[in-house]
Amino acid sequence: MIISSIRKLYRILVSRHLFRNWLSAGFRYFLVRRGLAKGFITVRCGNSVYRLSPSLYLRIIDAYSNGYITEVSCANSMELILSSTIKLVISKDGDALFVMPDGITINLQLSNPKGTLLAGKPVS
Repeated sequence: MIISSIRKLYRILVSRHLFRNWLSAGFRYFLVRRGLAKGFITVRCGNSVYRLSPSLYLRIIDAYSNGYITEVSCANSMELILSSTIKLVISKDGDALFVMPDGITINLQLSNPKGTLLAGKPVS
């Protein structure tokens, strides 16, 4: 239990390198996960604001804290480079798209604001 709590605290602290509002976003995530709030997590990256599902937010934090995200860029969309090869592009509305090195794109669809990920579908 102590190690689990330390790991959760570490994730929250690591997110400060990704998001300007890391503390309030982490607190909002906690409220949503405990059922005390509903909806999305709003994060600030660069000068832009993005609306993420709790599931996508958690996956981004986990990937970054585990070292899988090697580069972050925020402009018209948030671009995360995974393992120096795969690009995850997130729109300001929270739509996520994987771009593979060979140009194939896979659209991630979220089933609801709680953030259950559905199977990705190739984008034509």
